[in-house]
Amino acid sequence: MIFYFIKHHVHKINFIFPIYFLVLYIYIFIQIYLMCGNRDFLLGKKFCKASGCKLLKDPTVINLYNHKVLLTHGDLLCTNHTAYLKFRKKMHNLIRQKLFLLLPLRKRLAIAEHYRDYSQQFNQQAVDNLLTIPQVAVENMMLKHNVEYLIHGHIHQAGIHKFKYDGSTMTRAVLGSWENNSNVLICAPDKQHHSLTMELKDFA
Repeated sequence: MIFYFIKHHVHKINFIFPIYFLVLYIYIFIQIYLMCGNRDFLLGKKFCKASGCKLLKDPTVINLYNHKVLLTHGDLLCTNHTAYLKFRKKMHNLIRQKLFLLLPLRKRLAIAEHYRDYSQQFNQQAVDNLLTIPQVAVENMMLKHNVEYLIHGHIHQAGIHKFKYDGSTMTRAVLGSWENNSNVLICAPDKQHHSLTMELKDFA
């Protein structure tokens, strides 16, 4: 699944059958929304047409039980990691993406593998503060979008964090990694519908 990078040839990497099952599930049961991360940001219209998913922009504010909730992948919050944010900006440039997709499949696979290896090596050697999300970054993003609830992933440190800001209780839910101790976030309104409850539950 790391080779979402290559986009148009996703069916050539044993991905076609999971897509078919996903499409079947979507049309029978529920609409599935997807937000791209730092490895699959080239997913686009062809993937959505094949899978039935709908892409969300990063960040996106949704209405959940009449409460505004901000969704973001999470890498934008890593403001200490300036080198990565510069790289991210380059990789999200539409012209660069179009040029990348013109390359032969073998070349795209090699580039994707190179950056994946680099990312893994960096994560093993990185200084803690580069992979830590500053509280001020969380507050600034939530204030910018006028929300009291934030859901994100990226750092793979699952947890529910509450904090006070200007008299209001703010809630930040961090999703975990799918590779280890996979979990799901359950959101529900309280009995008076005055606030949301958020709970992370591990898969058995």
